[in-house]
Amino acid sequence: MGLNLILLHMITSYAWVNPLLDKTMILIANSYVAVAPLYIIYLWFKGKEEKRTALLVTTGIVLSLVMSTFISSVYYHPRPFAIGAAKPLFAHEADSSFPSDGATTVFALAFMILFLKWYRSGSILFIYAVLVGIARIFCGVHWPFDILGGATVGFTGSYITFLLRTKLDKYYIQFINWYANTCRSIHKK
Repeated sequence: MGLNLILLHMITSYAWVNPLLDKTMILIANSYVAVAPLYIIYLWFKGKEEKRTALLVTTGIVLSLVMSTFISSVYYHPRPFAIGAAKPLFAHEADSSFPSDGATTVFALAFMILFLKWYRSGSILFIYAVLVGIARIFCGVHWPFDILGGATVGFTGSYITFLLRTKLDKYYIQFINWYANTCRSIHKK
């Protein structure tokens, strides 16, 4: 665990020192659970073209999380707190830590937006993903390499989805049209 342990201790050495910093890092570490879905909802309601982007982002995140779940099921890596390497700032299940699902989610989101050449939004989301990763290490629930693994899986899932976007587009358009027709029929009643 050499470098992984050294980096973990460098980052977690600031935990449990300042309660305000701890609370801020806990908030950032867990914020992806709300931020990713809210960003997708924002895209969905922004316009017709953005609806396709929302579906593409969702597909990239789902594919990335399926890949992450598969990796975790065949490769168990204990969380830092499970072996006494860090004291967690919040309760977390002691399941496999590699790769980080949180990092997988936010990096998949950021990379997909960057692949679509939305550089401003993508850059902001990438910085946010890095912050989430650092916060999850800071909180003692992930190793640095868990975050790197999550970023790699997020990149891979989003890239595969991006490459398949033209094939997926016809299904997205069908879904968007079904959604629009359903909304129209509900409003008529």
